[in-house]
Amino acid sequence: MHFQIQKIAGREFDHSRMEAVGRSGNPAQTRLQPLWAICQARSDWRIMRVQASNPSRLFFCLGLAGHGAFVLLIALLHFIRPDHNPISQALSEYANGPYGMLLSAALFALALGSNTIVLLLLQVSPRSRNSQIGLGLLMIWGIGVFLAGAFPLDPTDAERTLSGTIHILASLTAFVAVIVGINILSMSGAIRVPSAAYPRIAKGLGHASATLFVILFALIPAGLGGLGQRVLVALVLFWFTLTAMHVASVSDGSE
Repeated sequence: MHFQIQKIAGREFDHSRMEAVGRSGNPAQTRLQPLWAICQARSDWRIMRVQASNPSRLFFCLGLAGHGAFVLLIALLHFIRPDHNPISQALSEYANGPYGMLLSAALFALALGSNTIVLLLLQVSPRSRNSQIGLGLLMIWGIGVFLAGAFPLDPTDAERTLSGTIHILASLTAFVAVIVGINILSMSGAIRVPSAAYPRIAKGLGHASATLFVILFALIPAGLGGLGQRVLVALVLFWFTLTAMHVASVSDGSE
């Protein structure tokens, strides 16, 4: 009985001893075999549960899926809205038209992808001040993008509404937050991966995005604001994807 209680309590059990019991032919001991099978099944189930519960892979997949959905929906809008000039008009202006919901869906997917990648980075980043500030700013980016999708931009010739005001403020806050956050994380080395090339590329993307954001205010009057914004979004997505791939590879290798 004491032997049975130990197994039910979940302690380590001796598989070789139980196999010997099954071969002994003793009826009393043979009755312990079903109990051993149950314990073995519970042990295997616990191992499978631990392996499946690793959140890093889930965050990585959700992040790439969200960003991939954003890219596909924006590409679709370029085809079904030929009246929209991608060189001069911002992405937000897709909200004004028959397919405005596609832009909202794209921004929601972008917010989901970005914030799940932030959760992935939280799994491996050190608890330093630079790490917390940088990841917090990336989370603000995701929240801002979500608000931009929930509150569409006003048409160009329409009066300013609460929805349009929230959209502009959320979009501007999101871009400032993500650019500063990327540069803090890249410059401080808060994202630690065993790659000699990653730090250089990450810093380059951070510097390029900051420079383009400043230049963007000069590109808008020149009729190139739409192109500049799309390149800026592409740089941000590239940084997120590159970082997520490196971090996910480190997480998988440590399992």
